[in-house]
Amino acid sequence: MNSINEIIKTRRTIHKFLNQRVNEDELLDCLEASLCAPNHKLTDPVRYYLAGEQTRKNVFDFLVETKQNKSGPLDENQMLSFEQKFINPSHLVIISQALNPDPLTSKEDYATVACSVHNLSLLLWEKGIGLKWSTGKKIKSPKLHEITNIDIQKESIEGLLWIGIPKLTPPSPPRAKLNELLKRLN
Repeated sequence: MNSINEIIKTRRTIHKFLNQRVNEDELLDCLEASLCAPNHKLTDPVRYYLAGEQTRKNVFDFLVETKQNKSGPLDENQMLSFEQKFINPSHLVIISQALNPDPLTSKEDYATVACSVHNLSLLLWEKGIGLKWSTGKKIKSPKLHEITNIDIQKESIEGLLWIGIPKLTPPSPPRAKLNELLKRLN
């Protein structure tokens, strides 16, 4: 087994996946363990939705529509690339945050969501499974809430988690060194 230090340092966001299934029991075990993220006041804000075939198709169609509205029609090669990017991953998990009217609690709850995703990415990476956390304006669309049947009055979608066997692992991006970011206080 790899050390947690090695897992953290080697984990990468995966953009290209093999068209190969991940064992769903392993995925569910990782989702369960990811919920052990720090959670101030134990509000349990994380909600996971495991997308089935129809939901995945609807999300894919929505992403194609969103892309075409932004960049114009996709040609055959672009469509193939888009399909490989979003159809090949074994699983799609939508992560949302239960809404809290208190701004400070809401901010702390988002930190829990982010820690949960990071936990999940490390747990999966240890098993040779990759993850891509898609965010941006598209995840805040009322249409995505409608497609996923997630009540926009009660939850905020915080990401599309594409999970699968990596086809390609990107090299390590440049990272700042600790001595560039650490300040010692008296």
